[in-house]
Amino acid sequence: MSNKRLYLHYEGKPDYTLLIKSVTENDTFKDLLKRFVETYNQKFGQHTTLKFSDFAIVNERRKPFQNHVKVIENANDREDLYVAPLNSVQKTSNTTPSSQINQETENHVQRGQINQNEAKMSSFENAQLAEQLKNEGNALLKNNLLKEAIVRYSKAIQLDSENVT
Repeated sequence: MSNKRLYLHYEGKPDYTLLIKSVTENDTFKDLLKRFVETYNQKFGQHTTLKFSDFAIVNERRKPFQNHVKVIENANDREDLYVAPLNSVQKTSNTTPSSQINQETENHVQRGQINQNEAKMSSFENAQLAEQLKNEGNALLKNNLLKEAIVRYSKAIQLDSENVT
C-alpha cells in the first residue's frame, strides 16, 4: 500500500468527488475508474448511472491516462484527477481504431514522418501511440540500443509534444 491519496472528480450531474485514500503498487487507472464508477452508481444510481466504458481518467489539462498504466508511477500524492466522458477526451470522426495502433507502430518508426491518417487521429489515440513509442524507447535504451530508442522518442514527441515525460 502507498500513502498516496488522490481526488477523482466528476463534473457531471450530479457532480461528485471521490477520495482515494490509498493506492496499491498494482493499481492501474482502469482499477481507479472502476472503483469510482461503482461508488458513484451506488450513491446516485437512482438518478443516473455511469457506464465504465464511457469514461476515462484525465489530468487537469484533460490529458487521458491509459487504463493499463500504474497509478503509483504516474500520479502525485493529493493530485486532482478527473473522470471525463470519452467523447470529450477523444474525437470520434475518421480516426484509426486503437486496435490498429500496435500493428502500425513499426510503420510509424520506419517512415520517419507522420502521415495523413495519423494527422486525423484523435489526441487520445496520439497520446496512446506516443506512450507506446516512449515505452519501446525505454526498453531499447535498457538494451543499450540508443539510436533506435532516440527514433522512438522522436516519434512520440511528434505525436504528443505536450506530454514529454
